[in-house]
Amino acid sequence: MRSVLGRVEAIEDWLLTSEEWRAVGAALDGLSTALADGSEEGVRDALGALQALEESRRALARPGPVKSFIPQRQREQRNILVRRLTLDLSREDRGPAAGPSTGSSAGSSAEPSAGPSPGGGPSATGPAT
Repeated sequence: MRSVLGRVEAIEDWLLTSEEWRAVGAALDGLSTALADGSEEGVRDALGALQALEESRRALARPGPVKSFIPQRQREQRNILVRRLTLDLSREDRGPAAGPSTGSSAGSSAEPSAGPSPGGGPSATGPAT
């Protein structure tokens, strides 16, 4: 997932033609769908399309249409994917320990009962008055 995130983050610095940016948008749409579906093949296909565009980007000396930085639509697509991938990676980093901690209702019910016992509850308030 980190390599996917790195590839998507790098798009911001690309300099492409408007036609190439449309292809980037289509690849980002495909990547988003593949991630939502959990399709490894779809992710590979989308990354392959991005790789081909990245290679064409490196041919800066080629004559042809004017190249530009990332358009607003593709920037928004990129930003959404970066946030999504970052969240997915942070969940993966937490690993199996994240599962039980999400059931914090059991932990929170134990905390109130633990609070009064060590503090002495009513006995602590009795001497203070």
